Amino acid sequence: MRWPLRNQILLPVLAASVASVVVIGGANAWIAYTAARDGAVARLRGVADVLSRSSFPLTPTVLRQMSDLTGAQFVLTPPDGRPRATSLSEAPAAMPVDALVASPEQITLRRVAEVNGTRYLHAALRMPARAGRPSDEVLHVLFPQADYRRSLWAAVAPPLVVGGLSLAAVVLAVSVIARRIGRTTARLGGEVGRLAEGDYTPLANPPRDDELADLCAAINRTAERLGVYEQQVRGAERAKTLAALGAGLAHEMRNAATGCRMAIDLHAEACGAGADESITVARRQLRLIESQLQRYLKLGADDSEAREERVAPDELVAAALPLVTPAADHAATRFEWTPGVPQVTLVLDREAITQVVINLLQNALEAAAAHAAAGGPAGVVSVESDATDSHWRLRVADSGAGPDADVAAAIFDPFVTSKPEGVGLGLALSQQATRRHGGSLTWRRDADRTCFELSLPLAT
Repeated sequence: MRWPLRNQILLPVLAASVASVVVIGGANAWIAYTAARDGAVARLRGVADVLSRSSFPLTPTVLRQMSDLTGAQFVLTPPDGRPRATSLSEAPAAMPVDALVASPEQITLRRVAEVNGTRYLHAALRMPARAGRPSDEVLHVLFPQADYRRSLWAAVAPPLVVGGLSLAAVVLAVSVIARRIGRTTARLGGEVGRLAEGDYTPLANPPRDDELADLCAAINRTAERLGVYEQQVRGAERAKTLAALGAGLAHEMRNAATGCRMAIDLHAEACGAGADESITVARRQLRLIESQLQRYLKLGADDSEAREERVAPDELVAAALPLVTPAADHAATRFEWTPGVPQVTLVLDREAITQVVINLLQNALEAAAAHAAAGGPAGVVSVESDATDSHWRLRVADSGAGPDADVAAAIFDPFVTSKPEGVGLGLALSQQATRRHGGSLTWRRDADRTCFELSLPLAT
């Protein structure tokens, strides 16, 4: 059976509050009740004591004065119960004379007598003999039962009213708190269900800084991590898809590239053009195509066959520039290469890092040329390197417009590109190769230039 959180909070607190109010209110009411009862009896005893000790005759006038002071009625009778004097406006025919008490201290208000149609609490006191007064007189004390009950209720009501109001306030406060907690937890439950369906939008923080706010913050952190994890999973799935598709195409493409390179080699031998610069560049480009195809097949997988060697990094840049210079000349874009410290050494996979450098140069060339073709300034790509105590850094900055805003945040993810003819794999491969070497590949927009920075640890 479902047991709502509101009831789990409200009912125990309500039960404890009711018990507390009943006990405290009941105790206060009983104390007030006994105090009012004992006070009334004490006043009547005091009056009876004064009257019993008096030496003056108890006339109707004296008894009415005492009645005005105490609110009780007095009837003076002989032992047979016929009234001699009374404070009542109409004397009764007779008074009950049973259960007489001998002293004022024995007076109680427990017996009920009906006199002239009105119910009274009745006590009868045997009066002591005094000079000038018969010795057989009986003083009847009559307290109106209705007045007595009203006085007791007036004493009991305030504690009960205060207790009831306190109970109502407790119930209201607990109900409001329980409802707020129940409503908030229900909303959080719905949001968790939304997370389970793949919607990772963060929750609005509650207005109060309490445990529910902590729970909301924890859900938001969970949603953020789930979103990142989902992106990683999707990226891994895309990489696996690429590997599966590439495996079917790579063999034919590599065979075609190898055949083309062999044909050029045979042509160069037959024509004696082995030293021709264009033939040399064509051979490099074909070998580069073969290397790129192999890299695409390894996207998302560990490169366990990488061959690392000690390399002067600036030599990699110097070797990569001639491969992209023909395209730069065709696009009227100028490379500005500023070598850094030549004596530093890196331990790396030459082929992999060369591909990273070529990819950065090619991207910068295309961005600068596209911006120039759109009416911007002439394309310029500046390439410079330097070294710190622990890392070699290569910066490639172009005069292009920079990545589109919708792809800038995920520019290193597979299949993310702003080029109509691009597939979004170059930077993903470059990032993968850089991280495998313990380095980093970042980018930033600096004024009107886009700068990519490659950082690799120095050899130890």
